[in-house]
Amino acid sequence: MALDLSALRRIIADENRLLTGADIPAEYQSDVLGRVHGSAEALAFPLSTEEVSARVRSLALQNGALDFIELSDARQCADIWRVRGALVKAVEAVSEQEPVDIVVPISRTADFIRFINDLEAQSGMQMVSFGHAGDGNVHLCVVRGERDEEMWQRELHENMDRAYAEAYRLGGVASGEHGIGLSKRPYFLRQTAKENLQAMNAIKTALDPQHILNNGKSYLTGGNNNAGTF
Repeated sequence: MALDLSALRRIIADENRLLTGADIPAEYQSDVLGRVHGSAEALAFPLSTEEVSARVRSLALQNGALDFIELSDARQCADIWRVRGALVKAVEAVSEQEPVDIVVPISRTADFIRFINDLEAQSGMQMVSFGHAGDGNVHLCVVRGERDEEMWQRELHENMDRAYAEAYRLGGVASGEHGIGLSKRPYFLRQTAKENLQAMNAIKTALDPQHILNNGKSYLTGGNNNAGTF
């Protein structure tokens, strides 16, 4: 589970508010949270949870991690996971935000997050990144701040155009778990093959021939299945 701790700390500091009461060391710019559970008998390889944790520690430190902290105290573990769980609420306590659910290949996750950090710096639009390190699902909270409606919609669209284009360039797709909906549909339609859309629409029509379920919110857009490119 990847978490941009610097962004969380910055947002909470802006409001002098730490929703969980947990303290985040200033020297850590990002963190990866993980759980090791199960038994050697249940795993595909004969290792205990302690051996798995030791292997993860070794690999993490060999690949540039600044530290590896193993928690065994249940309260400490709960505090850390509460920080993760409070992130979106911490953002929304400060500002309206646009949620993003992009997924990229696991091997390109760091590349995409670096791109987002650069885009944030270039555009001046705050983008809080977190997500699932195990499957490449990168969540973003794109923060509105003090922008009026016209500026918010214009800059949001410009920056999301760039973010989705980069995700597709890296081999990703528009959504990893939360679906397309309305706001993500333009980015999905631009890069999805016409044949794929036709297949999806055929399934939709087979299950809902009168199109009365979420009409206009599926892959159909005015009967036009064509998808362009960035």
